[in-house]
Amino acid sequence: FDFVRYYTLTGVMHHERGYPDVSNVFLQKAIAEGQDNPSIYLYLAKNHWQLENFPEVIQMIDRAGEAAKKSEKIYMMKAEAHKKTGDYQAAWQVLDEGIQRFPDFAKFYMQKFYYMVELGFFEASLEYADAFLQRSEYTAKDYLAVAYALRSNGQYEKAAALLETAVLRHPGDEKLIELLGQVYID
Repeated sequence: FDFVRYYTLTGVMHHERGYPDVSNVFLQKAIAEGQDNPSIYLYLAKNHWQLENFPEVIQMIDRAGEAAKKSEKIYMMKAEAHKKTGDYQAAWQVLDEGIQRFPDFAKFYMQKFYYMVELGFFEASLEYADAFLQRSEYTAKDYLAVAYALRSNGQYEKAAALLETAVLRHPGDEKLIELLGQVYID
């Protein structure tokens, strides 16, 4: 009987069905039986993410080796896991690695922007907002975040211009209209 295959497939099936604890048990058994495909660690990382076990997320992504370096989303997950453990410096380094590997993936820049805003570095955050805005289509939430940083930095004209574009692209979003009004008042 092929226990490696059985445990792997059962673990993946439970992962897909949304049972991360059960999936982890089977995937760990597959590893114990000799499963050597590094992608199995990415399933474990995703399961630990669902369980909010962020140190394990980082460890599993590291154990996946080169398999983890093929996906922008895995870089994002690892950076966010570092942030959730309070290690902004490691999160920043992961995003830098992601940018080197996938320079056109705009979400890396937006994530750096959000980290800077969370830490209160509004002026420095604008560099990453600009990089993001040059590479992507954005949601109303993205526009709000960048406009808020511009407004907090006293750059009312840039915030107003950005929000005017946002209102045209997202005409039903009341928060955009409200912030635009506030920026005009400022």
